[in-house]
Amino acid sequence: MPRPKVKHPVQKPSPDALEDLMQAGGKRIIVHLGNVGEGNETEAPADKTRRYAKFFPGFQFVGIDLKELPEKDGVNWIQIKADFLEGLEKLKDGSVSIISSEMALGWSGEDGKGVYLNKRNQYNLEVLKLARRKLASGGKIMMVVGRGMVNGTVEKLRESEFEAVETRPLTEVECRRTYWTKTMAGSKLYQITAVK
Repeated sequence: MPRPKVKHPVQKPSPDALEDLMQAGGKRIIVHLGNVGEGNETEAPADKTRRYAKFFPGFQFVGIDLKELPEKDGVNWIQIKADFLEGLEKLKDGSVSIISSEMALGWSGEDGKGVYLNKRNQYNLEVLKLARRKLASGGKIMMVVGRGMVNGTVEKLRESEFEAVETRPLTEVECRRTYWTKTMAGSKLYQITAVK
């Protein structure tokens, strides 16, 4: 049975919200790239960020997506409407504990096939290099990608000077955590974790 959609009041962060976040003293910052998604009958836009912010009130969550988020709740969640480079630039260098990307970043092994693919791969590499700069020492980037993107993604993580790159298939339970992982689960998804 589909879950009923719940309307949450729109909360706009104050103009100084990002600066306040950077001064948040001791709060771990978790960034979700491409977190808004499409929304559907079983999941509201940014549902994963909303759930995590609710269950982990001691953390500060930052969502970055080009899509407008129609509603937001939670005092420990700031949503930035921007591309990944622009959004990450708003965060202080060395301030982020975890950056998460589920199906938002990844590399196809077909670099030579098409201008669009080459531009997307170059953009994603720039995002990785900036993400590394924003992570605190020991911070992690955690990415979910399809089987065909594992090798290229691991190569680009190493090229971006990440250490301790680990790859493993998602479990059946993990494949149910977002609409996209549910949709793509039949094509084998992998969790790639890399440490700064």
